[in-house]
Amino acid sequence: TRLHSVHLFACWYLYCSRNECHLYCVCYGTLVPVPLLVCQGYRYAHTAFINTFAAMDENNGTGQHGLAEKWFAYEESLRVPLVIRDPRMPLQTRGIPSDDFTLSIDLAPTILSAAGIEVPERMQGRDIAQLYLDPAKSKADWRKEFFYEWIGTTDAFPTNYALVRKDKKYILWPQFEYEQVFDRNKDPFEEFDLANETDSKLKEAMRIRMKTLQREVIAGAKM
Repeated sequence: TRLHSVHLFACWYLYCSRNECHLYCVCYGTLVPVPLLVCQGYRYAHTAFINTFAAMDENNGTGQHGLAEKWFAYEESLRVPLVIRDPRMPLQTRGIPSDDFTLSIDLAPTILSAAGIEVPERMQGRDIAQLYLDPAKSKADWRKEFFYEWIGTTDAFPTNYALVRKDKKYILWPQFEYEQVFDRNKDPFEEFDLANETDSKLKEAMRIRMKTLQREVIAGAKM
């Protein structure tokens, strides 16, 4: 399936912020708001839909664990819905949820790749399409963990870093010299902090790994 075709609509992307949504279309390598294209008529609509790549995500939740807003490394803040429609996607994988780690920084390279535009090397995200176009290869190479950070300025919204894995999460609150460890399998809502019960060597290993990922992110490495 060719995403770039003779039809006007080649790729559109819906981005929703807290208060409004913006719909964009990639037409021959140019990202433009869809309203500018409406005047061209609707006769392309059906074919355009068939050959359309769409990625829709939403804003994250607000308020978690009795804390204000959404700046912290808990699941309510980290997890957002993501729905992708891609005409290249094999029929057997359509409509099937994935538990692979995808990040907001993956959206730009995914959309650029779908539109046939070269992804700049400086982008640290990955092309999500790998997960359904070549699952055998991508599963082995795809991220199994990631680094999270929020640089706060006040005690109300303090800095926090995290190492996030499928089974465990390590959170560091440097302003308070406080650590948290959660078992994500047994405690999906992260209500039971296991920092005091976690083996000191395991906790130190997670702490070191988090700092390693942080250095790699700062250096511009792919996440």
